Amino acid sequence: MTDRPAIPTDIQRRVLLEAGHRCAIHTCRHPTTDIHHIIPWERVQEHAFDNLVALCPNCHRRAGAGEIDRKSLRLYKAQLAASFGFPVDPGPTAQVALFALKWGTHVVSQEPSPEARFEVRLEFPQFNDADPGLNEINVLQQASTLEQLHYFRNSFLGSDAWETPTDWSDPPSYLLGAYTISCFTQECVSIRHSFSTYMAGAAHPNHLTLTANYRRIPLVAFPLWDLFSSPRDALAFLSARAIAELATDLGTDVANEWLEAGAGPRWENFDAFNITPTGLHLTFDPYQVSSYGSGTRHVVVKAEDLLPLLFQNHPVVGLWERSLAS
Repeated sequence: MTDRPAIPTDIQRRVLLEAGHRCAIHTCRHPTTDIHHIIPWERVQEHAFDNLVALCPNCHRRAGAGEIDRKSLRLYKAQLAASFGFPVDPGPTAQVALFALKWGTHVVSQEPSPEARFEVRLEFPQFNDADPGLNEINVLQQASTLEQLHYFRNSFLGSDAWETPTDWSDPPSYLLGAYTISCFTQECVSIRHSFSTYMAGAAHPNHLTLTANYRRIPLVAFPLWDLFSSPRDALAFLSARAIAELATDLGTDVANEWLEAGAGPRWENFDAFNITPTGLHLTFDPYQVSSYGSGTRHVVVKAEDLLPLLFQNHPVVGLWERSLAS
């Protein structure tokens, strides 16, 4: 019998980070954790990140005994994947914590049925302030979320519908979405959406990051290149920084050609960006800069490294200068 190899340290770390070093089942959240194979090791003979979930010893035992079935484990994993991301960065002045009371979470959900065998749970922010600009963001956020829902629903009910298994013992398809407000100040609002999609019968879920960045007064959505006085120089800088950090993070698990394709000097490679009170956060979805098993990757560039490159009239300049002065 072949000896079972240990789970690589990097994969263990990411599984535990995804679950916050607690049991992935949200009603348990016990701090002592094992790493469980959703589809048993004996069948898959590999330690794939997407097939691993953090469980406490008790939930691990129950999963092994079938008391917690694979469908449930996949959904717990998918919920983690949809919501996992960088935390709200309050910055030195804790402004984000102050403003966090000014938005709520709206949810669009749908349970599976014989006519539509898929599950949906999408969260998006709705701001409470009477500011007309924020009301416009509310409309845009709802529309963007519903666009993802209708694209997903069309995969089942449209003319090119995905052929899904009819056996109800199989895990159903699902679409899950969560968001993070990375910045909410007088200068700008920055929102990150993480979507996790699974089509029944597929090898694994897919993950998509969409971001929205707005100037506050007047409300204007801005692309990344809008920040810089010389977009060409800024693009070269960001690409070199991202490739260097990703290469260090991923090590020998990724080819240079993959990094050059997914983080090379093309603005479309940096569409998933967020402003934080202390810098710039770049997100690279699975398959963009490495294999699916490597998961979503993140690169953070500090404000102090970006200020010399900025267009000085952009509102982000004031935000980051205050951050550095605090």
